[in-house]
Amino acid sequence: MPKRATHTFESEKDGLENTDLVSLLCLCCGEQVLILGPGVTLSSLPRRRTDGAHVLERGETVFKLNSKPGMTKLLRREKGYERQWRSNCWNCDVPVAYRCEADPESRLTYLISDAVGTQSDLYLQLYQVPPCIQDAALRTVRVALEVSCEQPKKAITHVSDSEVGVAVCSQNREGLANAEVIELMMKVLCVTKQQLQLSRGWSQKSRFLLVSGMGAVQVFKALRAVVETELLPFTANNKRETVGAGDDIGPAATAGAASHVARRQWEDGEATEDLAAPPSIKEQTFRN
Repeated sequence: MPKRATHTFESEKDGLENTDLVSLLCLCCGEQVLILGPGVTLSSLPRRRTDGAHVLERGETVFKLNSKPGMTKLLRREKGYERQWRSNCWNCDVPVAYRCEADPESRLTYLISDAVGTQSDLYLQLYQVPPCIQDAALRTVRVALEVSCEQPKKAITHVSDSEVGVAVCSQNREGLANAEVIELMMKVLCVTKQQLQLSRGWSQKSRFLLVSGMGAVQVFKALRAVVETELLPFTANNKRETVGAGDDIGPAATAGAASHVARRQWEDGEATEDLAAPPSIKEQTFRN
């Protein structure tokens, strides 16, 4: 009786790497719903003039849609009516695509505008990029800065809706502070000096920074990471006071006298020459 042998055969692999494929996520729940073939991106897909949906043509575009059947809708168009067989996200059941034919193997599939996106698009919704970081042009970002000079160390102090706080050690004269801001941003954003351009803002402290070669989400993630990973909390008044050699009591005893003298000088008008004019109501910023 002949012996039986078991042979295992595997299908040939196409040799595609994971980096060659583009994964698109549902912008509602963040789960993967679409995979595009090599050389295909969401921006390269043609759009439908009717509603701006991205067109997936079977046979022309390599794609895999991970969805489940949804509802059938009848919409009124300019030249009549249109029936849509919609496909929903497999996880959150939100419509992501539709067909204009009942056949699931129809030639054209339409991706609903702003229904799917890349990881960066998802970050834009999750992190809520503040208004002070905006896309100015293609791969160019404008950042509103608030620069505080003569601080103990260089740091990114905060990221708020109105500005990104930057602390530098130099004085605000002869371009020293601006050069220090550029140097700090080069390290934080990992860019070259040619990719940064600094201009003056609406006040003495404000600046506008143009970053080329990056997106708003990338800039925000880099700035936020620096603020969150700061080991020691930044304080503007953490300079140590120097005490004379013969003073064995310490600075605590002289703090009250120093503040009293400073207030008397302010009341007598002796120390008002270095003070700037008070800002107008429009320039004043109130924070909680």
